[in-house]
Amino acid sequence: MPCTVSFCTTTNKGISLSDPAALEIKIPDGDSGDGRFNNDCGHRVVNDRDPAYADVPRTEPSAFLQMLFEQGLEHEDEIFSLLERAHGVTRLSPDSGGDLGQQTILAMHKGERLILGSHLSTVNGRSGRPDILVRVGEKKNAEGKWEYLPVDVKFHSALDGSAKPKEWNVGSIDDPWWESCVLTEVGKGTPEKNDSLQLAHYWQMLCDLGHAGSTDPLGGIFDREGILLWRQLDEPMWKHPDPITQETKQRSALEIANLEWSFRWRAINIVLNQKPELRLTEPILHGNCAQCTWSNVCYDELDEINHVSLVAGVTLDNVHSLGAVNIVTMEELAAVDLRTAQLMVGAKTNNLDLAELVASAHTYSHPSEPVTVLTGKKKKGPAYLESVGITAVGDLLTLNSTALLIKPFTRLVSSIDGARVRLRGDRRPYSERNDPLLSLSRGDIEVDIDMENAEIVYLWGTYLTDRRDVATATALVQPGYRPFHTFGGTDEFEEGRQFISLWNWMHELIDWGRKNGNSVRFYCYTNAEENKMNEVATRHANLAGMPTLDQIQEFVTSEFWVDLKKTVDKFVWPTDGLGLKKIAPLANFSWHSEDAGGDNSILWFEKAMNSADANERQEMRDRLLQYNEDDVVATLVVRDWLDDGLSGRTWTIESVTALDHLYA
Repeated sequence: MPCTVSFCTTTNKGISLSDPAALEIKIPDGDSGDGRFNNDCGHRVVNDRDPAYADVPRTEPSAFLQMLFEQGLEHEDEIFSLLERAHGVTRLSPDSGGDLGQQTILAMHKGERLILGSHLSTVNGRSGRPDILVRVGEKKNAEGKWEYLPVDVKFHSALDGSAKPKEWNVGSIDDPWWESCVLTEVGKGTPEKNDSLQLAHYWQMLCDLGHAGSTDPLGGIFDREGILLWRQLDEPMWKHPDPITQETKQRSALEIANLEWSFRWRAINIVLNQKPELRLTEPILHGNCAQCTWSNVCYDELDEINHVSLVAGVTLDNVHSLGAVNIVTMEELAAVDLRTAQLMVGAKTNNLDLAELVASAHTYSHPSEPVTVLTGKKKKGPAYLESVGITAVGDLLTLNSTALLIKPFTRLVSSIDGARVRLRGDRRPYSERNDPLLSLSRGDIEVDIDMENAEIVYLWGTYLTDRRDVATATALVQPGYRPFHTFGGTDEFEEGRQFISLWNWMHELIDWGRKNGNSVRFYCYTNAEENKMNEVATRHANLAGMPTLDQIQEFVTSEFWVDLKKTVDKFVWPTDGLGLKKIAPLANFSWHSEDAGGDNSILWFEKAMNSADANERQEMRDRLLQYNEDDVVATLVVRDWLDDGLSGRTWTIESVTALDHLYA
């Protein structure tokens, strides 16, 4: 849904840096920015304060979000209790009497080594509640104050992404001091960005209060495993655009936090001064928008203008590249000269700046000269230009001047095609440009597979379809839904046992097919199932019958395993995303539950396992099984529908080139 979870919900439209309203950074009386002010969506914090939206109904926070919030509080309480037992500290609490801010100031004045549940007094418009303050050193600073580092407790991994494992400064419950942290490898990824921005906010507050550590800017996260991962807050770690200039470069948490802090208050001041023509933020469909209370409002605004972010595959960076040349709507994107866009993307791949070459061509007095007079004697670039028919300087002058203004990105051409398909207003995909029409791998016996997971994989769902003319009366190939779940398990190994059962059943089917001359295929949607197979096999490697990672890899790269998402990716779709929940409705499939989705399934699983009400436990288990069955049937329906379109049986998938004449 709309509004981005990243930071760049900004627009350069209307900005005049000579206008005092665009430069003003004034924090209204009684307002302040908390620890989350600089992260998540900039449009959100502006809407929260915009008088024009004061009476606009907002989406209620979901039950899933509430569950996450409660889990976070429980985890925080657990970490606090462990620290209390290990170090004899006392956490701050409203129940202990007095103002929490005053309690925190008093604790810092005393030099408490650990302050749990702190509340920093508002300073310079900043407010914040770092979960823990950790004292640095054994001496006060030059101002006569003890120094502290901020630490937050999070019910998620401290690392985000898939970057190769490296060593980080790590502490623990028993040893949470920066001075004694140890370089340790704790897994893949880099420090989660939003966490680091929150810590940077608290660090700045500690600086303003005179209690920041004399060390480098530092902060830490106690993650869901109880690991304390410290990070340098001034280390450039993320590519991030300047919200005003859109200059993107590698920046640190502190730099990003400061950029966003000033920009967001400027944006707020503009709406408070009722100058909509200068508004600095806009909704952009991206990321975790579905959980934002402004989601419906933003989506309606985007849909009303056919915003480019509603085109599947258009990223936030793409939106900014297009917005820089005032391409905001699908209509504007669809009208971009396709030939020029194609050449620009190709030129970029071959290390040529096509716009620069065209500019040089306009000043060159001999258009009949070979293009190499502009490119030099490089082999790769000139060879590419020649391959697309640009051999002379004058050939460059035939390119579209407006399209040349776009900073090219890899998916520029497919984004143009996506806009054209969306504007058609029908429910059918088109095959990608110049790609031969595909065919779907089919089998005599077909099995669609989907898994559900929370902390473990608790359910593997399968749906078997027998496509032979004559069915075989055997339980092994009985058509229909067959689940493998942990609901009746009595120990932590049930996850592994259920996967082994699934694995054995799949290979029994393969063996049966070989003996009977029948082909067998298994279908998933995305590689999530592959990844979870590997995770389960790793967690339960010692269980008898568990396949090795090599065996799993051999299976998922064989003819028997088909990732339908790889086929879906080969088409241009009239949707704002390519998830199964977006694609299956086009094939007239609907889920039994209107609130079906991965987030709610986690909520249902929590109730299915932990509800005190036996009836509710059973109800939630039944709901999970129905949801999972819907998912595997949806995969089957999409497969059959696409196969019909590719074969021309009930409808026909056309190439997106069929739309070119509309934009000639």
